[in-house]
Formats: sequence, C-alpha cells, structure tokens
Amino acid sequence: SKNTITTRPGAHWYAMVFLLRGLLVAIIPVIPGAVLKIVLLQCILVPMLVITVRALPWSLPVANLLDICNTAFLCILLLLFGLTAHDVNDVEVAYVCCAVVCLPVLCMALAVVHATMDRLLHSGKVYDFFICHHKSGAGNFSRLLKLTLTSLPHVTKKVFIDSDDLRDLSALFCIVGSEVQTLLAICSKDMLSRVWCVGEITAARLNEVAVVKIELPDFAWPSDSFVEAYEQHAPDAYKLSAHGVSLDALKDTIVWLKTCNTLTINRIDINVMRRVAFQLAAGSSTTSFLSVESLGTASDGGGSVADRTASSFSARPSATMATSTCYETYIVANMTNSESACAALVVRRLIMSCMRDSRDTLPQVLRNEEPLPDCATCVCLICDNSVFSSPHVAVTLMRAAERQLAVLPLVSQPNFHYPTRDMLCSLAHL
Repeated sequence: SKNTITTRPGAHWYAMVFLLRGLLVAIIPVIPGAVLKIVLLQCILVPMLVITVRALPWSLPVANLLDICNTAFLCILLLLFGLTAHDVNDVEVAYVCCAVVCLPVLCMALAVVHATMDRLLHSGKVYDFFICHHKSGAGNFSRLLKLTLTSLPHVTKKVFIDSDDLRDLSALFCIVGSEVQTLLAICSKDMLSRVWCVGEITAARLNEVAVVKIELPDFAWPSDSFVEAYEQHAPDAYKLSAHGVSLDALKDTIVWLKTCNTLTINRIDINVMRRVAFQLAAGSSTTSFLSVESLGTASDGGGSVADRTASSFSARPSATMATSTCYETYIVANMTNSESACAALVVRRLIMSCMRDSRDTLPQVLRNEEPLPDCATCVCLICDNSVFSSPHVAVTLMRAAERQLAVLPLVSQPNFHYPTRDMLCSLAHL
C-alpha cells in the first residue's frame, strides 16, 4: 500500500538483518545476570547502528533517520541502565572489562598477521594489465581489448580499466606502481595532452613497471615544442603535484615513452585484436615481448609465436570474415573509424556471451565496402558523429530503407548529434 515503508533497491538483504536483530533481542531475557544482558544487547545494537548508517537501507530518508535515532537512543539508554543496576557481580564486571580491553588488541594483532600472510602468500601483482587510455579517443578500443584479453587462458589475473575498477582516484598511482604487471598505453590522438594518462605512465616509469604502447591510426607523436611547453597544452598538469608527480616528471615521461615497446595498429578487426591480445599475453608471461611489429597491415602474415597461436581462431567465422552462412542481423558502423569499429565489435562480443547456443543467429559486423546481403532482415546501426559521413554506411542504410528492413540505432558517443541538412546534401550524390 501507499503507507508501507520498504527498503530501497539493492538493500533487500536488510530485511533479514532486521528480523535477525529482533530474534536475538528476544533471546536476551533468558540469559542470567544484568551486566551480561546489557553487554549482549549492546553487542547487537551497536553493529546494527553501524550497518544502518552505512547502508541507509530504507526507501525514505526520514525512515533511515528514524531508525538511526531509535537505535542510538536504545544504546544510550542501555548505558544509563548499566549505571543503575543493583545486582552487580564484580567478577562479571571484571570479565567484561578485560574483554573490552583485549578485543581491540586481538583484532589489531589478527590484522597484522593477516596482512603479513597475504603479503607472503600473494606476492604477485593483482593486475596482469592496466589499460591507460583517453576515454573519448579510445574508450571503445580499450573495452574491446579488455574483453579480448580476459577471454585468453594465458591471462590469469585481472585487467584494470578505470570505468570498471577505479574506486579511489587518490589511489590510482599507487595501484599502477605496486599492483600492475604491465601498463598498456593506448596512444590515441589526444592521449598525451591528458595529464592523468601521462601521470599513470609516469607512475609506471618511476616504479619500473613494464610499459607497452599501442599506437592507433590517428596517433602522431608531438613535436619537441609540445613537450617543452606542456603546461600550456595541458593546463591541469599542476593538479598532479598533490599526488607526487611534478611537471618535469611528466615531460620526461613523454620523451621516455618513445623508447618503450610498440604495437602499431593500422586497422581494426577481430583478427587483429586477437593477434594483439596474444602478443601481449605472450609478452606478459615471459616478461619480454616476443616481437614488436605493425599489426593490421596489408600483409598480415606475421611469423611470431603469438601470431601462429592466434591463427588457430581463423577456422571459426568471425565478425569481419566472409562466410557462406546467411545471417539475418548485421551490425553497421563506420569501419574506417577505429572507435566506431570497436563499438561494433564490442556489441557483437557482448551479444555473443548471451547467445552461446545460438551462434547461427549471432549478428555479424558488416565489413567496409561489403554490400548488405539479401538475407538480412535487421540492421543494428552504431551511431557516432562519424557514421553519416561514411559513404558505405549511407549506401547500406538506403538499401535497408528500400527493402524496409528493421533498423535499431545504438548511440555509442555521448555527444552524438543527428546529421544536418548540409551533411545530407553532401551525401545526396551517393
């Protein structure tokens, strides 16, 4: 009903805690001794107060405030009752006082032992890879890279990406310096002008963490004048001084980054991403990369161990591989734009994880310059600000409209805007 107060979404578990509190409080009267009763009631109510303050479980703010005030009032009331208790046993009081004093000391000792054992037994790094990227320039590529890396049996630990794993920004550089095996610097167009990205690479350099840079098609190394006047191109650089990273350290990192191992990607497709992932996994497991080469060129016949291992996937139909199978749904994107192409592959990858038993009905990514097959009945359009500037996408949408196919637009860019009249006129000749 309208007058019912319920827990907020995600806090349904509090109902069990609430019932458990009532059950434990109901048992207290059968326990002998006034002091013991008061102590046990406090042991029940104080944790409940902490849980309520921490979780704020009720759907109404006033209900949370009422519950907190009620529990706190009961705790204070119990303390006052303890002062007026008559049948006090001095031995019981002594035991309670000893327990109150010894319990914090015991907890501190256990915490020290646990931290020491955890340090000795788990001396390895928490993350196999840390993906350092500029979100608007390589967010989709980084997501696709993480999905590809975590699917490999060679990668046994976690892969860090800020949108998934970052909880405290102030601890970011500590994570890079102490918990990461290899930092992957995704070099997109504006990555080096983002101070937090350069700061992450700086933390890796100062703590001797392995760094591999992955150069995307739109990346170009800045000039010496860019490095010398870095504070003008990145006005927020001074903010990192609070985290122990100076401006000179940022400049040194940009120069040092050129000397790191490099993987250059000239195009985006699923086979190239698999080769990149195997190359990185092989290098991570041996602490030195097997080869450093350009991936995605016209001659894709690499001879490294990672390439030969990745080629074992070629027998399976991929998102960008022509097959004789006729599919009903196709994902259409501007495949000449790396972020748009990665968004299409990420969508297919996520759908694949939900349709493992129905591979024949999986959507396929339409390759650049590939015509829309006659068997297609549905088109999934990846919408970003470059999609309508692609002649291939425009022709594909016109063919879909002529055949009255279903079109599902998926917006992959937060600031996406629909095409203007001028843009439509420029596409009219297609």
